[in-house]
Amino acid sequence: MQILSTVYIVPNLVRILKNLIMAGYSPEHDVQGVSDPFLQVKILKLLRILGCGDSDASETMNDILAQVATNTESSKNVGNAILYETVLSIMDIKSESGLRVLAINILGRFLLNADKNIRYVALNTLLRVVHADNSAVQRHRSTILECLKDADISIRKRAMELCFALINGNNIRTMMKELLTFLENAEPEFKATCSSKCVLAAEKYSPNVRWHIDTLLKVVEAAGNHVPDDVVSSTIQLISETRAEQAYAVGELWRHLSVAQLEFQPMIQVSTWCIGEFGDLLLNGLEPGPTAPSNTTTSTSPAQLSHTNNSSSPALLLDGLLNNTSSTTTTTTAGIASLSTPTANSTTLPTNNFIIPQSLSQPSVPGIVAYDKNGMKLDMTFEIQDSVTTINMLATNTSLAQVTDFLFQAAVPKSLQLQMMTPSSTSMAPSATLTQVIKVNNPSTTEDENAVIMASKWFGSTGPGRNKSLPSSSVAVTPPVASMSSNHNPHLLLLLHPQSTIPDT
Repeated sequence: MQILSTVYIVPNLVRILKNLIMAGYSPEHDVQGVSDPFLQVKILKLLRILGCGDSDASETMNDILAQVATNTESSKNVGNAILYETVLSIMDIKSESGLRVLAINILGRFLLNADKNIRYVALNTLLRVVHADNSAVQRHRSTILECLKDADISIRKRAMELCFALINGNNIRTMMKELLTFLENAEPEFKATCSSKCVLAAEKYSPNVRWHIDTLLKVVEAAGNHVPDDVVSSTIQLISETRAEQAYAVGELWRHLSVAQLEFQPMIQVSTWCIGEFGDLLLNGLEPGPTAPSNTTTSTSPAQLSHTNNSSSPALLLDGLLNNTSSTTTTTTAGIASLSTPTANSTTLPTNNFIIPQSLSQPSVPGIVAYDKNGMKLDMTFEIQDSVTTINMLATNTSLAQVTDFLFQAAVPKSLQLQMMTPSSTSMAPSATLTQVIKVNNPSTTEDENAVIMASKWFGSTGPGRNKSLPSSSVAVTPPVASMSSNHNPHLLLLLHPQSTIPDT
């Protein structure tokens, strides 16, 4: 059959197609100035089938395919249909490299067409053939990047997929910059896929570790709350495995945390984990980061903050992340010590980042108002006995709505042991309260335990037939952990941020 197609069928089809191209005007078969376009399309499809995997047949039809590609008028839709079939035939047979470049250039012209259907077909076809001749498709990279801004969502999706297929070690910086801009403004349904592919591309082609870290942080920031779990874990894993860049990464996360929108949980999650693990690096040779844009809040470096005496300074947050010993600077110690004396309102904390020093010499530690916002108030008291710190939490519903499905969660470092007692209730009427006991056991006397991260969620109804969830919040607390050495200066850390609410239905 292969010999028959090469000797008889293909030459005859080539002759018929050539006659159609060279034939003059024929009113009975003419469509918008093109002679019998339906027959041309059928012949091109048959040539594609016969030439697939057949070198001799492909060589026989190379010339006629080049003639069709160069002589067919592309200003009319009927001509574009013939050109499209020609491109498919060229890419499927064993054609010459020059002919492949010609076919891809035709698709590149399609991308400039005003008809969005033709642009979509071009992107879809380029996505199919990009692996066959990547260098030829790279020539149209700027046009493809422009399609990321197209008004049609289907075109943007295909352009995004094609952009990731075009990424290599030479263009990773340029492509990632454009894709991050796209990610920042993309629809929610695109953000998860785009952020995951950005991470995979960065892992494969990153020029250096620092650029890799910067890119992952930008991805987490741009995708907001639509970041998949694998992106968060990849970012944390990269920072934890790259010891040489941990100081830089933690410094950048500090700056991100200072100006970030706190309702974006993934960025908060990455920042709090890394600062909790490597917070000591913030005061030890932190490199200066990029200058913050003029339209955002400028982030002061932790090293500068450590020399202030302002009791509300974020330096106090930094010191709470560290295990302060006698090596801490005198100025910083003075700033922390200024909070040691209880005041009339020392147990009520605003909704921001604070450190409240406590003393371990007492068996019982003064309580705090850990959270008082969005219709929910959390009071915590602490008791220390041997190696166990008991946290007694009292939750009060200060809103006018019924709170249901109350859930309080906590996590501790591996060296600590956590025991969550069952809450007294999971629902609260307005002004009602519930209690829960949390026990933290520190079996060792090491000095490197920093934080107990706690999160709570609650939901409520605002009236008959109208359901609305009260804002969910996360509370990060560093309670005094028992059985630490006498030179350890423990603190209480509150990191409060509201999450998104569910609108009325």
